[in-house]
Amino acid sequence: MFSLKNLKLEIQNFAHLINTYGYIPNGNRSYYLGRSHPPVFALMVELLAEIQGEQVCKMYAAAMRTEYDYWMRGTQNASFKQKNTHCFEHVVRMPGGELLNRYWDELASPREESFVEDVELGRTLEESAEYYRHMRAGAESGWDYSSRWLIDDHDLKTIRTTDIVPIDLNVWLLKIEEMLARAYQLQSKKAQATHFHSLADTRRLAIQNYLWDE
Repeated sequence: MFSLKNLKLEIQNFAHLINTYGYIPNGNRSYYLGRSHPPVFALMVELLAEIQGEQVCKMYAAAMRTEYDYWMRGTQNASFKQKNTHCFEHVVRMPGGELLNRYWDELASPREESFVEDVELGRTLEESAEYYRHMRAGAESGWDYSSRWLIDDHDLKTIRTTDIVPIDLNVWLLKIEEMLARAYQLQSKKAQATHFHSLADTRRLAIQNYLWDE
């Protein structure tokens, strides 16, 4: 059963995590700090705003912006700005120059929560570090583990999470851009509102171009 009280508490707790770490960690344990929870915070803010009014958007604008900056921080890396750089952290430059996102983890080592299993499989691979990062990124997605990340549906060794630009993640980031445009408009910050409207329009077109299949 839906509880408005619980929704408000969850949003407050998530905002606290964002303000503390810059994002919502994949879990409330120190070893989850290398990766985020899927970015659904803006969806929760939108739901609460539908119930309690537009002031909710303004109240959580800073937290939404902080989470967005975490997912997009690769764009500020000097090497990524060079045209021959394809990806950095969560950010991927598409063939037309558009920026979309992928799941990723700061670490390339066995997951602490599944250390034995990761080590046993990883030691059979030449590129074990890449395997570990793909596994961690799969955990960040919440789809741990779906065949959507595998080259061979039945072989976990073929996981390639960070090589994929997923539709779900990019739609959530589109929602953040739309919500930030809305929040800045409410705050009469026209330049920021225009900026995020533009980012949302660009991402929406890129999603249609690269991720839609008739």
